[in-house]
Amino acid sequence: MLRADTSAELRRVAAWGLMQYAERAEVAAALATALRGDRSPTVREMSAWALGSGEDHGEAVAALAEAMRKDSDDEVRETAAWALGAIGAEDARTELVAALGDRSAGTRSMAMWALGNAGEGKAPPAVLDALQDSEPRVRVLAAWALFGMEDPASVPSLERALAQETDKSLRRAYIRALGAVGAESAGALARLLDSNDAELRAAVVEALAGRNGGPWPMPMPRPRPYP
Repeated sequence: MLRADTSAELRRVAAWGLMQYAERAEVAAALATALRGDRSPTVREMSAWALGSGEDHGEAVAALAEAMRKDSDDEVRETAAWALGAIGAEDARTELVAALGDRSAGTRSMAMWALGNAGEGKAPPAVLDALQDSEPRVRVLAAWALFGMEDPASVPSLERALAQETDKSLRRAYIRALGAVGAESAGALARLLDSNDAELRAAVVEALAGRNGGPWPMPMPRPRPYP
């Protein structure tokens, strides 16, 4: 049905149903084919979403990365980025970094979330640049990703972003990310203790004390596709 039915609605339902079996190589291959070639963006979106419930099959990763890079539909690219993060596709890191320059804020957000799932490691320059993104949801995800990466090289970028940010919740997110770095960020945090903002000072004290809890964003596809 996914390959041959003339009804886009039924092909979409078929992709949704195959989500339960997406860990199987032959099912992943069928969904990858639909993601690459179906003429309906709603079918391609559902196929990407279904692949996110599978495993790190080479065919699935390649199709998702291609869709995130080339698909004309914003929601397909966004869902493909989410699916790469959901299956932990380490081989797609280069493509995810490139997607941080996508025209769609949704795709940039999901690509950042997928990168953040990788945890500790050197922060790519594009992640640091995203602290200046025009969309707050991208900036907060950049802070979340940097919190997990714990890269000392991120301190200057976080400090600069903190000085420019007007959203209090985002300022707290940057402070948490600085706190996660450890001793290398102590100077940057200490410089904030003279702030006139009592809430900001409290967040700095918590960060210096090593109390860097959430909440942190855990996004799902927006909108989450249903048949």
